[in-house]
Amino acid sequence: MRRIPTAAGLATTALASSLSSRGLRAASYVGTATRSREVPDRVSLAVAQNALMDDILLPRVAMAAAAASSQVRYAPSWLGAPAAREGFAQLYNEHILQTGKLDASQVAVVGSATAAIDLLLYATCERGAVVLTPAPYYGSYKRDAEARAECRLVGVPSEHGVPSEAQLEAAWTEEAKCLLLASPHNPCGTVFPADALRACVRWARRRGVQVVVDEVFALSVFEDSFTSVLDLLDDDDRHVHVVYSAAKDLALSGYRVGAIATRDASVLDAVASAGAFCAASTVTQAIVTELCTDDRWLRDEWIPALRSRLAESWHSARRCLETEGLPVVGEPAAGHFCLLDLRETRCDERALEAVGVVLTPGPLMGAPEGFYRLCHAAESSEVVAAAIARVGRVARGDSNL
Repeated sequence: MRRIPTAAGLATTALASSLSSRGLRAASYVGTATRSREVPDRVSLAVAQNALMDDILLPRVAMAAAAASSQVRYAPSWLGAPAAREGFAQLYNEHILQTGKLDASQVAVVGSATAAIDLLLYATCERGAVVLTPAPYYGSYKRDAEARAECRLVGVPSEHGVPSEAQLEAAWTEEAKCLLLASPHNPCGTVFPADALRACVRWARRRGVQVVVDEVFALSVFEDSFTSVLDLLDDDDRHVHVVYSAAKDLALSGYRVGAIATRDASVLDAVASAGAFCAASTVTQAIVTELCTDDRWLRDEWIPALRSRLAESWHSARRCLETEGLPVVGEPAAGHFCLLDLRETRCDERALEAVGVVLTPGPLMGAPEGFYRLCHAAESSEVVAAAIARVGRVARGDSNL
């Protein structure tokens, strides 16, 4: 089995190569960023992709792509094509926001949510600044915060991804300059209550801390109601920035199109320059725009099917997990995944891969050994069920593997 080099191994490689210290830092995140996609001949339930919607998605994308193929010129700004900025604003205004309104002038379109987080931290935090995030957290946040922005990610104890003001205050230091939240939460699938979001925004304002809220699963809520932080802001809450993406709610993970929403014009000025390094192509922007602005298709076909299929996928996975006696942390209500607590079982990463299953291990998410994220929407329910059965056999120490 191919192994990703360790940090020490990468350091040795760097001495004999052209890597700078920055290059070495970036290389050290290879395992976090890509390992789950590089293990062949195994069922990977470690990548939060939605494989459930292709029958609805692909014909609609094909229609949009025919018109988008003419988009071969630069966008007029690195903030994105005007139509794409308007498209993300329309999606929010028509299908996500309840009382607030997002203006296209407050939106920047970039090459993925990862790029959006990197850009926001680069623009708002100095090198070495601490970025607080509720633990457990999405494993790639560490790379997003540290590899290029050169910040330092610090996990904050939380209740299934939702921190209290007391927990934030206990974690605060003078070096803390940003609070990174995932709402809905990844990996627990928790939907932030509005009061908890307000408390985070209030605490950050008092401490002079920027807030980045990752809302990439805003439409992927199947057992709760979602409140965007944009619905809760006062006029002076310029310290709050939202990240969105076509990867999750529109199941276009390969398109690499994301968005930033902010009321801080100076942040947009920084993105207008630095965004040149991670822009989305004009063709993919045009395709995503077509989907974002098709209100009837979204309302009547896409969103109902998205939510019902995610719910069905989760319920099917939950039944399999219960059958195998594999405990779930919390009550997932959104997203593609759940967090498993397998500390009292015989599971470890090597044993799971030996039976052909790849899950995201806890230490990559700021959680102890024995916790794993399982992405139930990454494959069909039959494949997921078979993979869970293999995990169950490992957990029990079944010799007949």
